Amino acid sequence: MLCPVALCNEYSYSCHRYKTKIMKQALTFFLLTGLIYPTLTQNNISEIYQDGILNGQFESKYANGKSKAEGAYRNNLKIGKWTIWDSLGNVIMTRQYKEGLAISVRTFKKGKKGVYDAQQPPMNRNSDGYFPFVSVDPNSVVYSKRLWREIKPTELNAPLFLDSKVIDELIRLIEKEMITGYSAESDEFKVILPPNKFNVFSGKKLVGYKIKEDWFFDKIRNTGDVRVIGICPIVEIEEGVVREAFWVYYPEIRKYLAELKVDDFFYFHQFNSTIIRESMIHGQYIKEYIKPEAVFDEVIRIESALVETEIDFWIYYVMKS
Repeated sequence: MLCPVALCNEYSYSCHRYKTKIMKQALTFFLLTGLIYPTLTQNNISEIYQDGILNGQFESKYANGKSKAEGAYRNNLKIGKWTIWDSLGNVIMTRQYKEGLAISVRTFKKGKKGVYDAQQPPMNRNSDGYFPFVSVDPNSVVYSKRLWREIKPTELNAPLFLDSKVIDELIRLIEKEMITGYSAESDEFKVILPPNKFNVFSGKKLVGYKIKEDWFFDKIRNTGDVRVIGICPIVEIEEGVVREAFWVYYPEIRKYLAELKVDDFFYFHQFNSTIIRESMIHGQYIKEYIKPEAVFDEVIRIESALVETEIDFWIYYVMKS
């Protein structure tokens, strides 16, 4: 059975016990830091989150108006120098990024300067042509959140929709029993469909994707990370009739996505998308509990919480050390 939480390299640990542990650690963190209400932090996510992607200079402030964090994004990736302050206005950390990877981290505490290099493994493609996930010790994960997103055709996302080559290749691989296709009625990867059930989607127009992903904070690497778990193509069956086609398990298809030159989009999260659901709200989709005119504000709230939570953990572990 596939593990539904994408944290470790092979995604194979006891999910129920581990998710309970994560919740206890997260509660301890929020109680110790007092950051139970992250929305009290002021930031400009709504200004730099445009067309479903982060681009531009990010600024965050404490409730007292003092700077908390500053840095820049390019297509969802942190770039350049990021500076982190405590609530009194003292610089406690600087982080230097190159294409989303922290290449150096410096911490400052009680007037003393501590400098260390971020423990990032070298970024090398494997023999199948994609960047393998960094192996993560489940015991080092102190926070986890599951999200669902929808990807639609845009200029940035164009390679994912070009000639419907991605869904056509997935169908071919399923029919040859090289990968497994799962029912679109559930994203838990439990209902396997026979290979002959997929030809109904052949040649249909690809109009979007739904993806399922896990965000988490790894205290050993002192960084937040995100991993796609599954991908569900959305097709137009006939004019005006759109349908979710099937789910595929992302780790299983990466070598084939690499052959199509699109795996990097998912690995680096470099696509326009819209959050449609988060794990904390009783499994409901945003549109089910928010009025249409308030959907964007809810998406901004969730995106902001992802960014601020990582920053809060940076601050917590610097102050704790």
